[in-house]
Parts: sequence; structure tokens; C-alpha cells
Amino acid sequence: MGVFKSSINIDQIKYITKGDYPVAGNRPALNLKGIKISYGSGYLIFLSPQNVEKFIYDLKTVNDKIVVR
Repeated sequence: MGVFKSSINIDQIKYITKGDYPVAGNRPALNLKGIKISYGSGYLIFLSPQNVEKFIYDLKTVNDKIVVR
């Protein structure tokens, strides 16, 4: 997101939803297709990783409690 830097603890991720550009939340992605990550106390971020399936797999390897919708 330009000059802004932030990090999300993988243990705080609750849900991953495959989808299109969200109406609300942070969107540090240029692509309109990607994943919505719900984490912490109701926070949402939209990401567009190059390989969505591998990205989700890698996250679930660290935190198997993540629910993929």
C-alpha cells in the first residue's frame, strides 16, 4: 500500500474468502480478483496473490484453524 507498511499475525487469521473486490476494508492489491482475509477483531484485508491456492495452502500450514469459504 505504497508507503504504508503493516503485518498480520497468521495466528489471528480466522477466514479466507475467495472473491472479488470488497466494498470495505484495506485493499493493497491492484487486481479485482483475489482473497479476503478476515483477522483479529473484525478486520478485513483484500489481497491478490500470484498463486491463490499456494498462498492459502502456505497459510493453512502455519495455522490449520483458518476457515476457507
